Amino acid sequence: MAFIKEIVKEGKKKVKLNSAGGANMEEYYNFLKNREEQKRQKVNKFRERKRNDLKQIINELAAEIDSLELVIIFGSFLENNARRPNDIDIYMEKIPAEKYFILRRKLEEALEMPVDLHTQTKSHDFIKKIKRKGEVLLAGEN
Repeated sequence: MAFIKEIVKEGKKKVKLNSAGGANMEEYYNFLKNREEQKRQKVNKFRERKRNDLKQIINELAAEIDSLELVIIFGSFLENNARRPNDIDIYMEKIPAEKYFILRRKLEEALEMPVDLHTQTKSHDFIKKIKRKGEVLLAGEN
């Protein structure tokens, strides 16, 4: 019972108690479902904001780095759940080796979160999976 009161207090919503002192389970279920949906919407707004920031940064980088041909985001950042992603997985094709750490630092500073930057040095199967499941932000030659 204290657990239910704690959750209700946190969510600032009242759950009616039945005559035996227990919560109406349907209302409680709906309360939790609604709270989960609100979290999901908040996290999706966060993801969309970061995605837009990333698109802008990628366009700026593409203007600086002529060889940059393909940029794909993938991994947990693309999942549609209520958990806020703790990093962004990015695959970049044809970036000069000497630019790798500079690019990663620029991305992390601009996005204000860790970036796991992948390049063509990974296995062919891994890259095929990224290309199949990821979201393309930049494609084609510049």
